[in-house]
Amino acid sequence: RSTLGSLVHALVSESGKSEAQLLNELENIWEKLPFDAQWYADNEQVRHLEMLATFLRWRANTRGQLTEIGTEVDVDGLVGGG
Repeated sequence: RSTLGSLVHALVSESGKSEAQLLNELENIWEKLPFDAQWYADNEQVRHLEMLATFLRWRANTRGQLTEIGTEVDVDGLVGGG
């Protein structure tokens, strides 16, 4: 299970890819994963495709709502020891 979670996290960290690309990538990788039973592999694949699609919709719908709360700013000056 942790391998599957790591796979999904790795895919969502690739922010430059479209939803279709990420779903396709998950399907391609899925074919190479070892499962003891085909019914279990099929069930888990559907579940993980839905999780990935749900996350990607959430991310797309909330990009305009999230606010950056801090940035680094270069400042010229000296810091005194004290």
